[in-house]
Amino acid sequence: MNSLLISLCLMFSSLPYCNVEDLNNNEFAQSFGYESFLQMEAKEKECVSLALKDTPKFNCEIEKAKNSSDELKKCRDSSKEGIKKINDNIHSKAFKNNQCTAWLIGWDESNISKEYERRKSE
Repeated sequence: MNSLLISLCLMFSSLPYCNVEDLNNNEFAQSFGYESFLQMEAKEKECVSLALKDTPKFNCEIEKAKNSSDELKKCRDSSKEGIKKINDNIHSKAFKNNQCTAWLIGWDESNISKEYERRKSE
């Protein structure tokens, strides 16, 4: 089963020949071009590292933010900076050149991402 068919089957499970659950983890990984599920998990770690590269340190005191609107704003701004940097990293050439995908690191809520997470938790 190839990755396109897996994607379709996860969206429309009632289609014929949609037996994604019957695939073992290695077959699932091979559908996306990995030799094994372990290799897929290793790639995930590499991609998470690329996504988090050069993200700014969270710059606020959470306890203070509970009682201070200025500190709360500082926390919000700090988190937005980090999210923007992660998003920029995910859309970078380096991320794509390393064959990283947003679903592999759980950055999107796609059916593939959910299936991968389900398999990792087994």
